[in-house]
Amino acid sequence: MTSSKQTPNWQPISMLPVISQLIDGGIVDTKQQLSTLEEAQGRPYALDDYTVARMVNVYTEQKDFLDIYAEQLARWKLSSPSVSQNQEIERLEKQLVKLHELNTKILDLVDKLKEQTIEKFFAKSDEEIGLEALLGKLKF
Repeated sequence: MTSSKQTPNWQPISMLPVISQLIDGGIVDTKQQLSTLEEAQGRPYALDDYTVARMVNVYTEQKDFLDIYAEQLARWKLSSPSVSQNQEIERLEKQLVKLHELNTKILDLVDKLKEQTIEKFFAKSDEEIGLEALLGKLKF
């Protein structure tokens, strides 16, 4: 019986700069996306279903890769790295914690925003929209 999840090919420590770039770049990109989503949170119906679904896919995939990066860093740590490589591995382990936190925030926020897409707005009756407008829930 084979596992549905394939075991990744583990990379030699010479790939450390690549993983470093992926983790550090992931933090920059994820912070940027989180900021955009926080703005959208204050503006209901600013996003569409496709965009929200795409973000769910992207950040769920990112979350899966975080586990792979952590495993790779752990393997490199056991492979007798040089002092500078070990320092970089330790730095990346801390960065990975930050990236995991950002990823969790994005997935939580997207879960809330999926109920406020433009398609959800158009599915409402005129009465529901009018009530939301009177209650100050609509911010265009």
